[in-house]
Amino acid sequence: MTVYSCGIDIEQIDRFDKYSVGDPVFTKLVEDIFTEKEIEINSKLINQSAFGIGFSCKEAVFKAFGKGWLNSNIRWKDIELLFDPTDIKNYNIILGGFAEKYFMKIGGVEIISEFYFQQDHIIFKVILTT
Repeated sequence: MTVYSCGIDIEQIDRFDKYSVGDPVFTKLVEDIFTEKEIEINSKLINQSAFGIGFSCKEAVFKAFGKGWLNSNIRWKDIELLFDPTDIKNYNIILGGFAEKYFMKIGGVEIISEFYFQQDHIIFKVILTT
């Protein structure tokens, strides 16, 4: 197993926490970026912080692929971050659509990741191995 690439993303926590649940702007953003399963699970967790972590994860995966959401066939919903409802540090990153095809094309074996909070930021790191 070798490191293919890595990606890191840093997001301000209040970027998502400033919205109240049901806010039309927040609702639109969540519906555009997250799968139904992510929305269902994340809504039961720590409110918008789970969405901030998920967004940061997706950005880190895009960067690890060397792609952006504007310049590739990878879509936001091709990358899912699913939390264990009882432990936010226990999660799975699931690739679908073009992200999964690209991962298979590069001979992807594993996605190693971690996230943590530092002051008012979420930091999400992803390493793709082949």
